[in-house]
Amino acid sequence: MLIVCLADCLAPSLFAQSDAFSLSATTIVATGLTKPVGIAAAPGDATRLFVVEQFVGTSGRVRIVDLTTNTLLPSPFLTVAGVSAGGEQGLLSICFHPNYKTNGQFFVNSIRNGQTLIERYTVSSDPNVANPRSVKLIMAITRVTPYHNSGWMEFGPDGMLYIGVGDNAQTMALLTLPESPFGKILRIDPDSGDPYAIPPSNPWVSTPGLDEGWANGLRNPWRCAFDSFTGELWIADVGESSYEEIDVQPALMGGRHYGWPCWQGNAPHLTLGNCPQPSAVAFPLHAYAQSEIGGSGCAVTGGRVYRGPGSASLRGTYFFADLCSNKIFTITRSDSGVPTITDRTAAVQLSWLVTSFGEDALGNLYYCGHAGRLVRINAIDTGCVADMNADGVVDAVDLSSMLSRWGQDGAAREDLDRNNRVDAADLAMLLGSWGNCP
Repeated sequence: MLIVCLADCLAPSLFAQSDAFSLSATTIVATGLTKPVGIAAAPGDATRLFVVEQFVGTSGRVRIVDLTTNTLLPSPFLTVAGVSAGGEQGLLSICFHPNYKTNGQFFVNSIRNGQTLIERYTVSSDPNVANPRSVKLIMAITRVTPYHNSGWMEFGPDGMLYIGVGDNAQTMALLTLPESPFGKILRIDPDSGDPYAIPPSNPWVSTPGLDEGWANGLRNPWRCAFDSFTGELWIADVGESSYEEIDVQPALMGGRHYGWPCWQGNAPHLTLGNCPQPSAVAFPLHAYAQSEIGGSGCAVTGGRVYRGPGSASLRGTYFFADLCSNKIFTITRSDSGVPTITDRTAAVQLSWLVTSFGEDALGNLYYCGHAGRLVRINAIDTGCVADMNADGVVDAVDLSSMLSRWGQDGAAREDLDRNNRVDAADLAMLLGSWGNCP
């Protein structure tokens, strides 16, 4: 297996580097979900999670889980009627406007009548019920097949809305058309224009190509996620018959080509036709052969980078799963950018297929899947937390790492007391641990 790590996607001292934590997934937060495929939190709301049910009959639903009581509310937050049921179709995602507290706006991505539909809604006077009459169509993409729809959406750190569009199992000729929306991540400004505006910083504005386009060369990006601290975009792209891959896009760096259909993972796939030169391809941070996972790997499920309150040591660790093999993995990166892949299946007590990951407003990590459950991954720090580079010693290297982040807000690895700021309290903890780790 080849692993290609792109130098410009790496930043030192942001990434978890050692297992100075205990990891488990013993908290089943809710049961009774039907085909859950998405998890989202409203900004600033640490009491609820919103779970997307792909289809129940011909309706997709958004359900609310009360995190204060760990219960699934009986009535849906939103029901979207007439979705295309079956396979990779249905209601696929929900995301909330960054100013949801004041404007009550949220967006859903569904497949209906042969189209990908991006629609905006607002919440009603009841915070647990959406206003179905508030629906406004933002974007419609006509599809040719029911496959490879992606369905991911998320607001980026720049306030723009990012939308994943799979290749729809299209031919290479169509995928390589500059104006095609397929096999891309789109970026729009839903707060300007009607129904949206094109951000002028999009890479193909005023050039041959789709103005909404942000990245291309993707097959079926099933669950992407922004790192809330670094702004990097992690993209899990489902392969065809050989490789699955995890791509990392540096913060606000559009215009990248991730290889498909010319490459699958790091391997050439269809290199005839209008393929970019290898030097113009952003190869994955991690690619794995489907045959490597006991011969049962088949489809990567993208996760998130942990930035939660439970463990400083775990911060910067990316979680992902493989659907068919029933396994969960993590990726950590050293200061030099070398990725380490660890099988966490036993640690999180996984016994069913994972379809999606999500995080609550505090940064705690969750997953859901075919068993109809929502599960929280629990982590606590153990061992030598101040040993940033995992060399068994708390020394000047670790001190330098902390000082490089001094005064920064956010869930940095160097924030040892997990108060979202690197300050004197963290320095005191580091100096108190000086020397060889126990």
